[in-house]
Amino acid sequence: MKLALTIWNGRVAPVFDVAAQVRLFEVDEGDIRPLENQSLDSMSLAERMSALHGWDVQVVICGAMSAPAQVLARQYDIQVHAFVTGTEQEVLQAWRDQQLDSVQFAMPGCCGQRGMGRGRQCRQRRGHRRGHCGND
Repeated sequence: MKLALTIWNGRVAPVFDVAAQVRLFEVDEGDIRPLENQSLDSMSLAERMSALHGWDVQVVICGAMSAPAQVLARQYDIQVHAFVTGTEQEVLQAWRDQQLDSVQFAMPGCCGQRGMGRGRQCRQRRGHRRGHCGND
C-alpha cells in the first residue's frame, strides 16, 4: 500500500490544497519505507488527486484540506487523514500505531482547540459543519 504525506520543512504541510510537495511511502506489514518526493506545485485540486491516484496512493495524511479536495479524494477512493500536525516521523509513527486521532496531532481550530480532540466530540460541538474537519 502507498501512503502520501504532505511535507513542508520536515513537518506536515499546513494546507493540502497549496502544498508544494508530497512524500510517498510504501507500507508493508507495519513497515513504512520512504519512496520519493513528488511535486504538487502549480497543480489544481483535480490534478493533485489524479496524480495521487496515478501514483497508487491509498492514504493521504495532511494538514487542512478543503471540502472540494475531500470530495475528489473520495471519488478516487483515497482515504484522508486531514487536519493533522506534527513532524514527519511523529505522524508516521502515530498512523502506524493507530494514534493519529490523539489531540497532540490535531491542528488548532475545529477539532484540536483546547484539547477537545477529534471525531465524535467535535461533531457534538455546536457549529461544526459536516465534512469540515475530515473526521466525518
